[in-house]
Amino acid sequence: MTNSPTRLGHFPDPYPDEYFLSLYARFCNRLQFSSRQQVALALFGVKRLPQSINHPFYLDALIARLPLGHCLTAEDILNKHSLVPLYIPFMTVAGAKIYCAQRRAEYPQRVVNRLLPLKNTNLPKSPMFCPLCAHDDIELFGETYWHRTHQAPGVRVCLKHDVYLEPSGLSWTFITHIPYPLASHRLSVNTPQLIGPPPADFQVLVEIAQNVSWLLEQRNLSLSIKLIHDRFLNLFREQDYTFPEGQIRFNKFIPAIQARYSEKLLSILDDNLTDESGSHWLYGYIRQVKKGWLSTTQGLLLMHFLGYTAEQFFSMPITEVGPFRDGLWPRLKPCL
Repeated sequence: MTNSPTRLGHFPDPYPDEYFLSLYARFCNRLQFSSRQQVALALFGVKRLPQSINHPFYLDALIARLPLGHCLTAEDILNKHSLVPLYIPFMTVAGAKIYCAQRRAEYPQRVVNRLLPLKNTNLPKSPMFCPLCAHDDIELFGETYWHRTHQAPGVRVCLKHDVYLEPSGLSWTFITHIPYPLASHRLSVNTPQLIGPPPADFQVLVEIAQNVSWLLEQRNLSLSIKLIHDRFLNLFREQDYTFPEGQIRFNKFIPAIQARYSEKLLSILDDNLTDESGSHWLYGYIRQVKKGWLSTTQGLLLMHFLGYTAEQFFSMPITEVGPFRDGLWPRLKPCL
């Protein structure tokens, strides 16, 4: 007979939009753990924690150890306190199912990396926060915490207060070290300084953040990568960004992107918008599709450029590109 896991005597209830790492940090701070091994054994029944910290892990083991009657479920953590709903729409259907299953159980991390390369789900270099949200949190809850939406790729503004998010100055390695610094120990509640891109860029950041916020509220929003690719191709064609054979006109598309979005704005949104080789990130788009995944930030930026919100894009009728004329086929010379 298998022994039941030892239940915790206490685990905090999550705050609205609290990031799962913030929840872990509050728990560890209250119990004053002295080592990572103690944390791993108490929460998950394992001796080591995963190295990747931007994905939930061992959720079934955690839920089995929560106090009786606790409100949290594995689905709650995935859907309400992690960035998983933001990643799922840009994966294959099969890959999304495997990824979610792996979040609940113990699987080799290298499998996750093949499904969703980590460089395309990068958290900000430092946990981000809104000073006005921090002030509200203290008023409502007596402490501040890390908000999930503020950590999402591409989100650089607070939609609630229309101000820029600010870096906390803390490294994300707080989950791999003892003690676990809390948001309450690191955040300033002073009036935010409105320093950043010009107003036009600020509006783009607001609209990207609105699309991210909508995606985070969706459940099981998963299409095939081919359908997403076909929708983009149809929009490219409608706006004259393809050759008659269906191939993307990069010589027209890239200058249009560069004219619309400043380098400063692109660097704020995502460091990967210019890849290591120095070539434009749009060339990498095709390579990503062939591998079965898309960068979340790049996908949202393409939707924005083409004049669609995430809700409009994912609500489009399902239409597939034809097998010959409409695909990404090489431009062949005509027969003589």
